Amino acid sequence: MSDLDKSLKGLTESATDTAKRFNDLQAAAASLRKDQFASSKDVLDVAAKLDDKISALASVLEELDLSKNVTEKVQKLTTKSQTINPVLARAEKRQYPIGVENIPNADQIVDALVARGYSASVFNKEGQYDPEAWQVIWVDSTVPYDFAIDVIKTAIKFYPQLKYMFIVRDLRPGWVSSYKFFLGAKTEWAKDLGLKSLPNDFFPSLFTVKSQEAFNSLVRSYYGEPKEKQ
Repeated sequence: MSDLDKSLKGLTESATDTAKRFNDLQAAAASLRKDQFASSKDVLDVAAKLDDKISALASVLEELDLSKNVTEKVQKLTTKSQTINPVLARAEKRQYPIGVENIPNADQIVDALVARGYSASVFNKEGQYDPEAWQVIWVDSTVPYDFAIDVIKTAIKFYPQLKYMFIVRDLRPGWVSSYKFFLGAKTEWAKDLGLKSLPNDFFPSLFTVKSQEAFNSLVRSYYGEPKEKQ
């Protein structure tokens, strides 16, 4: 066996092993109804390693006269496929876990978000709260604007009472939470933080923004004076 053949064999075995580990992660993720974001980085890391292996194989293929069957087997190892792309998309979304207060329809909101690939959970299962007292949305600055829009679009179908919104680092710098997005925080926060009530056209306007800058700017336009400065 030539050195080139040995190199190809080693790369193929390595890529196949990486693909197997990726498929194992995919199966594990699919088996967890509300899987949390901890495994997301693993999924993305394995996918990146698999792509590296495929790139290495591709460079070798140029120097070999492989049969059509062998070539097709190598091509099937790509992570860019209809089967794997949705898994990668879910892994990206699960890096930003969402908390939902135990407001009316909280379970439906969680189910809808999980169905869309997010990691979401009801924050407190005991009792159920008055909708008027839990109307605030907060979002971490690391959450991509298109994810935030998708989450809000989904949530307001079940809970249109959400009337206030802020970006955490703007008004609560240094605050740490296991969540990156929260639906139904206390309405009293709105006055404490100086938030303005969102008008009826706010969400339709928010849903049309095309950049993180535009998203942040629109949200910030409804900040007012915090309670201690009034």
